[in-house]
Amino acid sequence: MGVGAFDGVGFHDKGVIVNWSGIPTTMSLYAFCFSGHAVFPMIYTRMRNRNTFPIVLLICFIICTLGYGLMGVTGYLMCGESLRS
Repeated sequence: MGVGAFDGVGFHDKGVIVNWSGIPTTMSLYAFCFSGHAVFPMIYTRMRNRNTFPIVLLICFIICTLGYGLMGVTGYLMCGESLRS
């Protein structure tokens, strides 16, 4: 991100804020990123205080969502719509 912000490599591509035709792909990628549900029972059984599990889970999902969002916005700002798979 520093290279794009300070070295002039990126952050000058313009585009559409929301690409509605890409929403199904976005939602499937979002679901794939959070597919760790198979380990939740193991985490729950290993916790000392199991009453805090819902709040721990919520905090983890919020942190992951913010991280994914930050990386997505940064990638879009640096590469724009010209980025290919």
